[in-house]
Amino acid sequence: KQWYQRRVAITAGGFANSVQSPSQARSMSPWEGENSDVTSDIDPDQLARHVLQDLVSRASYGQIKSLMLPLLHFIDNQKLWVPNTFATHCMSLIMHSIQMSSAYIAIAQLLAHLEEHKDASAKLRCSIVEVVSAAVSIASTESIGPTILELFGSLLKYLKMSVETCNTEKVEVKVIEEEEEFQDTIVQSVGQFSHGLQTYQKIEICTFILQNMPSTTDTENDVQFESMLLKCVMKITTSINTNNDKSIGLPTLFPLSLIVPLQRL
Repeated sequence: KQWYQRRVAITAGGFANSVQSPSQARSMSPWEGENSDVTSDIDPDQLARHVLQDLVSRASYGQIKSLMLPLLHFIDNQKLWVPNTFATHCMSLIMHSIQMSSAYIAIAQLLAHLEEHKDASAKLRCSIVEVVSAAVSIASTESIGPTILELFGSLLKYLKMSVETCNTEKVEVKVIEEEEEFQDTIVQSVGQFSHGLQTYQKIEICTFILQNMPSTTDTENDVQFESMLLKCVMKITTSINTNNDKSIGLPTLFPLSLIVPLQRL
């Protein structure tokens, strides 16, 4: 396990060289110490890509966490979330190389990492959500099935926390603007996540979102949170196209579990 994590950390460092400035690349080069025998005619970028893809393709179900943790910690330590070009490249390589039956574990690991950074700046959280969104867009619907509700549940939780932050006393205008950007990123991501789902799944997600509606709208937090949830529902419903599935009838499109929460608004 330690060898596996060491290989991932070294590989991440080599790949990072291709997206950093020369001075940054030299300061964080992984081709030093035990790897000093690597000759200069080898392209570190291509070698790192190859090694990372090979490690991921060989990783079994139980090894995904050991693969993801050192990579995420490397991105943290090198402050590569903002901008998230490097993180997005890494996740793209992982999602294209991973066994589809294990893809949801990688996404769940990203969500767990977002939880670790729930008190970080809105810009950093926004970048992580964008990386999650990129990973989900690559994975097939079947491979992320076990984490669909967990995925949406996590996003709604962070959406609510962001709304509450905006309504905190004496909060700075800059913080409000960044939090609003984070909220918009979540809404856009919800739409992207639902794009590849079946119609009945989209209806289930809409129902799940409506079930998270505040019971009252007595406070500004409740009003704003309700508004953001409705934007999420709108993003999902606009992607529903019954023309592609003639078997979809009104009972499926408008089940009581969806109609009742809407009537309460």
